[in-house]
Parts: sequence; C-alpha cells; structure tokens
Amino acid sequence: NMKVDFRKDLTLEHAFRELIANAYDANKSAKKEPTECCIGPDNINQVLVIEDQGTTPLTLEAFSFGASIERTQDHHGQHGMGLKEALAIICRHRGKVSFKSHNRVFSTYVDEKHNIFIDKCTNYRKQEGTRVEVSGLSLSTCLSFMEAAKNWFLAKAYPDVTVSKQQVARIKQEQPQRVKPQQAILRQQQQQQQRLQQQQQQ
Repeated sequence: NMKVDFRKDLTLEHAFRELIANAYDANKSAKKEPTECCIGPDNINQVLVIEDQGTTPLTLEAFSFGASIERTQDHHGQHGMGLKEALAIICRHRGKVSFKSHNRVFSTYVDEKHNIFIDKCTNYRKQEGTRVEVSGLSLSTCLSFMEAAKNWFLAKAYPDVTVSKQQVARIKQEQPQRVKPQQAILRQQQQQQQRLQQQQQQ
C-alpha cells in the first residue's frame, strides 16, 4: 500500500507538474495540441481541474506499485511512479484526487493508518479524455503551483509549441467553467433575486 509520507521531499508543484505532464502527453498521443488541455480552478465546485482530450481510458493498473504504464521517449509524464508521487503529495496535504476517465471514476481515500487507497466506480457518464479533480486544498494557493507547472511545460517540455504572453493570457481566460447544470440554474436564480432586491431597494 502507498502511504501519505511517500516521497516527503517533494512539493505540491511537483505533484501538479506530473498530473499536467500526463494530460499533455494524452493530448499529444491523440494528436491534439498540449495547449488544448483544460487547466484551472472550478470555482463553483471548489476543485482544481486538469483535463485532457486523450482517447485511451485510465485503468486501475496505473495506481498499482510494480506496474508502470510507460510513455514513449518524446513524452514527459508517465502513469507510473510519478503519478503515485503526485497522489501521495496531495493526500499528505489533506487533499483528495478524483480521475474521471471515459466511463470510469477513480478516487483516493486515506485510512486511519495513513494508507492511500483507490476507489473504482464504473458506468460513469461516457466521455472522451480524462478529467482530474483535486479537492480539499486552497484554490488560491495551489493555482500558483498549477500555473508554474503549466508554464514550465510550455517553455521547456514542448519547445516546438510557441505561445506568446498574449496567447497564454487568452488561454487562461478561455478555460471553460465546469458547472453542474443544477448548480448553474441555482446560481442564475440567486443572481436574479439579488438584482430584484437591489431594484426594490432603489
């Protein structure tokens, strides 16, 4: 079993760098641009999101010690030891990680002995790509780690992808908000009520 104190020398930035590397590599395998990955906060659901458009579903094997799904030499991440390091780091900071991949969901939980386990759920809504959700951490604090990891890959790991400062800013602004339909409707209703109250007060 993996424990939360696994690789205590590594930081949250390393964890996000590994998760983002896997997302970029999935896009590259699907012949999509790394910059098409969705990386940013979901302020409605209070989670950090790393989402790719890969065509290969994530399997339980990726979380098992002794098994490493290696990538080719031109890929920078691997669903192997690096992924396990990322999970240990995030769980050590009292965070949780959920992987929604095609029709499967894998979620971390920690027992009283600080062991990390993976829950698997099938028959999830079918979709392409893998959406990683990190919860339980400060969005504002971890967003800086995510941005640093993303910029590192754009500048170092993918030198063939030229992204100007204006393009980077545009990519950040265009990241889609991941909002559940019921929550979106509720938020819209609340906003309408607030506007009506303001008009009545005037």
